[in-house]
Amino acid sequence: MTATATVILQAQPREKAGARTSARFAFQVHASIVKLLELHEAGHDYRPLFDHFDDLTIMVGSGEPTGVRFYQIKGREPGPWKPGNLCTVSGDSPRTTIGKMYHHTVAFGGQVEAAIFLTNAPFEFDLAAGGSSTPDHMAIA
Repeated sequence: MTATATVILQAQPREKAGARTSARFAFQVHASIVKLLELHEAGHDYRPLFDHFDDLTIMVGSGEPTGVRFYQIKGREPGPWKPGNLCTVSGDSPRTTIGKMYHHTVAFGGQVEAAIFLTNAPFEFDLAAGGSSTPDHMAIA
C-alpha cells in the first residue's frame, strides 16, 4: 500500500454533514424512481415532477391531468418518526412537513388525490382507535 493510501485510510474526516445530506437525497431519488416504476408497471398514465411542488409530484394523466399526488420523501436513521418530528419548524413557509402536506390541499383543492409522507423508517404514533403504531403500520390515514 502506498503512503498516500495509508494516510487516507487512517485519517478521519473533519465532518460528515455532506455524506449525510447526500444519503438523504439519494434516498429521495431512489424512492422516486421506485414509485415511477410501480406506476409504469401498473400501466398508469402519469407525469412526474421532481422537486417542483414537492419532493415528488405525480400528475394523474400525462396529457390532461385529472388529479395530483404529492410526496414528501424523507429518510431517517436511526429510530422511528414521532409526531414532533413531523412538526419541527425549519426553512421557508410552510415550515413543517405536516404544514407542507396541508398546504397542497389548500392550494390545489379537489385536485389533490393524496398527500403522502414516504419514508424508510417506522412511525411511533398514538392511534385514534387506541394503542400505538408498530412497524406494520405502513399507511396511516
